[in-house]
Amino acid sequence: MADSANSLAVPKYGNDNDYADRLAVEISDFYHKETVAYTDLFGSKFNSAFMGISNYIPAGSTVGTTSDGRRSGTPLTEGVSPHAGTDLTSPTAAMRSVAKINHDIHTGGTLMNLKLTPELMKDKKNRRKWSAPCQVDR
Repeated sequence: MADSANSLAVPKYGNDNDYADRLAVEISDFYHKETVAYTDLFGSKFNSAFMGISNYIPAGSTVGTTSDGRRSGTPLTEGVSPHAGTDLTSPTAAMRSVAKINHDIHTGGTLMNLKLTPELMKDKKNRRKWSAPCQVDR
């Protein structure tokens, strides 16, 4: 079965697409604003973070279907990484999308896990993606 995150033909975060990336920034800023509005038992503000190193799989099992086409109960994504299989432009494009997030406000940290598959180096076209500038249909 194809990756459910690719099931809808909509712009996706991780491809240096300004529209999709702007939504990611808006959501991450909102998450920070809401998180730091609360305090713990000692009166300290909570920190916001995107560090889903191992909890993205069990957390995904409790989250319903998302608007990008991810099916209910399937894994989320790790930290600020693009969802697996949705960063189709290039590794550089994925890093440019991630760089747009306001990392300095998330004092609990942010994680980007860039996973590379053997297919990425399989042929000349894919190898060119490593050195090509980001080119995305906008």
